[in-house]
Amino acid sequence: MNVKNALGAYSIKDSKNFINKQAIAEGGGYHKRPENYQEIENDKNLVFVWGDESHEELVEKVISQELELRLHVGVLILTVLITFQREKVIHFIKLLETKDLITYNNFKSKTEYFQRFNIESKKWYEFWK
Repeated sequence: MNVKNALGAYSIKDSKNFINKQAIAEGGGYHKRPENYQEIENDKNLVFVWGDESHEELVEKVISQELELRLHVGVLILTVLITFQREKVIHFIKLLETKDLITYNNFKSKTEYFQRFNIESKKWYEFWK
């Protein structure tokens, strides 16, 4: 799959995250949606993370999925945005807690991202090792 216009995408059909490491390495904090992003997002088998979404839009991308897919979409969001958009990720997680406690608790129990916010601070390049 080609995700060159996005920082990442989740394929519902394949149950797989695709990450555009090149776009992230080139400054994922400044990545913008293409003008035709709505047309691209018409493919309901894919969930895209562009990089310029608000934390409200990101939460909506997660909670609009079926319950068993929410963790995958959330992990994609955390993975592609944590490097350059840490504050947005923190706001995303806090908003998710208020909007969908089940998914929030699922994240909390199955990922180590929450520990990274509270316990240790890694350099951005260590994240990709």
